[in-house]
Parts: sequence; C-alpha cells; structure tokens
Amino acid sequence: MDTFKIGERVVRVASERIDTSWMEPSAGELHKMELFALGLLLLILVPVCIVGAVLAWYWRRKRPALACAALSLVCAGLAVLAFWGARPTPPPRQFVAAGEPPITFGRNREENRRPFELQSTQYTVNWSAMLPPSESACGLRVSLQFATAHRDVRSLINLDLDPMSLDRMTLERRYTAGTWYRNTERIYGVEPGRYELAILEDTGCDWSLTLTPGWSDPRPPVVR
Repeated sequence: MDTFKIGERVVRVASERIDTSWMEPSAGELHKMELFALGLLLLILVPVCIVGAVLAWYWRRKRPALACAALSLVCAGLAVLAFWGARPTPPPRQFVAAGEPPITFGRNREENRRPFELQSTQYTVNWSAMLPPSESACGLRVSLQFATAHRDVRSLINLDLDPMSLDRMTLERRYTAGTWYRNTERIYGVEPGRYELAILEDTGCDWSLTLTPGWSDPRPPVVR
C-alpha cells in the first residue's frame, strides 16, 4: 500500500513537471519560429539556385542562368529579412516581471556567492553601510556582473567610510563609527539573465543591499 502511494505521488509530480516544461508558446513566439524556419528554407535554396545558374551557363542557356542567379539573390535577401524578423525582441527599459521577489545581500551571507536570476530591466537598489566601532576605516565596492562572463556590468556601491574625512561645505566629519548610512537609487536597462555579485573590496564594513524589481515612478512600468 505504501509502495502504491509512493508510485502515485511520483507519477503526479512528474506529470506536473512535464505540464510546466511543455507550455504552449505565445502567438509572437510562434510567429518568430515560423520566420526562422522560412529563413532556413530560403537559405537552403540559395546554393541550389547558384548551382542551377552555373549548370545553365555551362549548357549555354543564358536566360535560365540569369533567372537562377536572380532567384538566388532574391532568396538571400528574403532569408536575411526572415532572420531579422525572427530575432528576439528585447524587453522595454521599464519592464518589471510579475511576481519577481526582491533579493537581499549582505556581509558574510551565503547569497553573495550564489548566482541569481534577474527577470526585469528596472530595479531599485537600497543599500546601507556602517563602520564598526572596532574599525578605524573601511571601504566597500560592489558591482553587478554576468555569471557567464566575468566583467563588471554595473557599480552598486562605491564607498569609503573614513571618520577622518571632512565635508567640504561644513568642515565636519562625514562619517561616524556605529552609524548606518543608507542610499536608494534606480538602475534600468538591465538585461535579463543570470548574474552574480562581485565584491571588489570589503575591508570590514557592515553592509546590506537589496535589489527590488520596479520603481516608484508616476508612469507605471510594463508588467507581464
């Protein structure tokens, strides 16, 4: 009896995964797939027409040779247009994926070393940093980069907490040990994909960073 229940549960879970993985594509995706298939077909016809033109010219049939050459040029042009129409459309600069949760990072957190997925193109970056009383000064530089290509994409935090630094206007100390300093900014035009956090410098600061999809803008972003 227990074996039967376990088998039934396994079959149910497998069927649910199959249903979710084989979802029907949208009308726009089907149209792009059709254009891509048409481009491949036209691309195959190009060398066929070229071979026909060469054979017709060899058999001294000028008109069929010219017709095949012109047809190859037409097929090549149509194939380029089909591939151009089948290219993936990038999401708008203010695109926000529905249901995407915020991601929080911080000092000595396991999430800092794990790649994560970004689905939207616009995020609110909330970060806070503090100089511990036990430290004389600290620096913090954090960037966002692609997980597949190790290159800096966007700088998120660039901060030096030094109690000896003075404000140019008031000539007072800018930073005090044990005080949290917070900042909020917007980043947009982010390419959806797999990212990782690059901690370029962390010399003892206590910090926390949260990426929240969207932004409080009068114009509502596009939600899918």
